[in-house]
Amino acid sequence: MRIVSHIHSSDFSNDGKFSLKDIASMFKRRGVSVIFITEHSEDMNKNKMSQLVSKCEEISNNSLALIPGLEFSVKEGYHILGIGVSKFSKMKDSKGIIRFIRKEGGLSILAHPLRYKKNDFKELKEINAIEICNFEYDGFLPRLSNIELFQNFKENNSGIIPVSGLDFHRKIHDQKIFIKIEDTKVEKNDILKKLKEGDFKLEFNLLSINSELKFNKLNHILFKSNSILYDTGKRAGISLFSFLRKINLK
Repeated sequence: MRIVSHIHSSDFSNDGKFSLKDIASMFKRRGVSVIFITEHSEDMNKNKMSQLVSKCEEISNNSLALIPGLEFSVKEGYHILGIGVSKFSKMKDSKGIIRFIRKEGGLSILAHPLRYKKNDFKELKEINAIEICNFEYDGFLPRLSNIELFQNFKENNSGIIPVSGLDFHRKIHDQKIFIKIEDTKVEKNDILKKLKEGDFKLEFNLLSINSELKFNKLNHILFKSNSILYDTGKRAGISLFSFLRKINLK
């Protein structure tokens, strides 16, 4: 069973480009069985959250599950994904949000660690997972710095797990980056239980690694090369965009 995580829709997130129905169709063609929806908390309220839950239930069927959730922006500057939450919370502190997600029976994830200059993350000791690969920030493979962060967390939180996320807003984010689970129902509680137990693999195109992040020297080289190439390409893209904008301004 393939899962895609960290997905934003145009129905509820101000920067999403595809509706929930379009997202469902797109990923179903990819052989995906579960979609973790994570709409921006600042775009939501109690009523909209109820609508999101209803729409996810309406679109889901026996072979495809849209699991509702939120991407919470908290006062410490982090973004925390709450997978499987069905209620809205106005809380803005990390510890409070993590506990709210746990009370909801959800999975709390530190999104795109590369985004943050701060590196102690002391408020996040109870978090369930870390995005070791976020396509928008990291490219096609995990960052070595994210893996090191995960390993540091694991010293004090043995139950923490590594996950991947597309940070899907636009078509370019439709990549072959999946979480894979074997032998379970397409049902929220069963799926989250498997994840929390570490019973899954992460798939990055042709590369697959288990939840313990055991990989060889070749994987290490691939991860490092991906970071260099992705950062170089992104800087070049930003420079080109800036240049074109200056031309237009003239």
